[in-house]
This record gives sequence, structure tokens and C-alpha cells, in this order.
Amino acid sequence: MRKKHLWIVGLVLAMALGIGSVVLADAKDTFTDVDESTSHYTHINALYEQGIISGFPDGTFKPDDGLRRADVAVMVHFALGEPDGDVSAMTFTDVPSYAQEAVAALSEEGVIHGYSEKTFGSNDIATRAQVAKFLVTAFGLEMNVADQGYTDIEDDAMLSDYVNALGASGISDGYPNGEFGVNDKVRRKDFAAFLDRAMNYDESPNPEVIGIE
Repeated sequence: MRKKHLWIVGLVLAMALGIGSVVLADAKDTFTDVDESTSHYTHINALYEQGIISGFPDGTFKPDDGLRRADVAVMVHFALGEPDGDVSAMTFTDVPSYAQEAVAALSEEGVIHGYSEKTFGSNDIATRAQVAKFLVTAFGLEMNVADQGYTDIEDDAMLSDYVNALGASGISDGYPNGEFGVNDKVRRKDFAAFLDRAMNYDESPNPEVIGIE
């Protein structure tokens, strides 16, 4: 498995979901729309305390909003502690400046792929299936797993192996109705849970499965 560690630096980006230096306050004391009753608060707070996530200028976190593909790439890159990529060699032409080093690095590592040679889809809201691929590849999760029985997995057959792998790891489960929600947007609070669990995944056999709403 890819080595998982935090690269905490004093970097502050003026973006909706930014990366910053380590903070001392709890998320509930910072965001007006987050408290300990918020789904996945523990994960949100853990990433916030490590400076991996931040909120919006109005003081909100917007836990139910979607997450852009560029922002997913920045957060995964930061969590992995990988060096910046070679932006001059990157062929994508739609990556904003704040995400270029991250996208270049993860592209070089084969963690992420675009829609074409020139289009990454930076501003598209990431789907849960796309995030499954990002995390399974980034953290080297086991791909040789049994079908997890998600009823909508054929809705994105190209990513079905990654969805099954994420489910089998215990990092995520599907909805109570049996679907994984492959084409649903990944909500900010759910991604916080995905990423925090992936960073702390211990590869133990038969990991506990904890569902994502």
C-alpha cells in the first residue's frame, strides 16, 4: 500500500475548500452550519484540525454541497504528502492554478485520469464512483474483492471494481436501499469521512463496514 502520511505545511489557498496550516479550533467552533450532531462530524473535525479542509468565506462548511474534481485532487494530494507534479508536462488545459501541482502529481502517479488528453473536468462535481477510484488508487486498496452487491453498480460499469474495492475495505458502504449511489454527487461531509478513513485504513482482515449516507 502507498505510504500514508500528512504533509502539514503553512499553505493557505483562497478557495472554497482550501488547505491550510494546522488549526487549533474545532470545526464546530468555526463553521456556523456544523456541530457535533452533523453526520461524520468526527471526520470533518479531524481533517479540519490537520488543515486539510476549510470552509467558505461566509463561515459555513456546506456539508451537503458537492465537491469539484479539482478540489478532490488537491485534498488527496495533500493527504498523501506527495511532491508537487511537473505542471509543464501536464496536458490538461482546464485545471485552475491552485490545483495544477496536485493534478499533475496525481496524474503522473496514475491516481487520476481526465476525460481526454486535454480535459480533466476540474469544475465538474465528483461522483461517488469517481471518488472511489481516486481513493482506491491513491491508497493502494485491494482490488481483488468479491462483488459487494450494490444494485446500481452497472450504472457505471467502468468504475465498478473500484466501488466494490472501497466497499470491501470498510471505508464506505452503500445506501440502505442497496445502491452505492455511483452517479450521485459526493457530498463534502461524506468525502471527509471517505478520506479520513482511507488515511487511517489499517488493512486488517474483515474491517468493520461503516455506511455513508
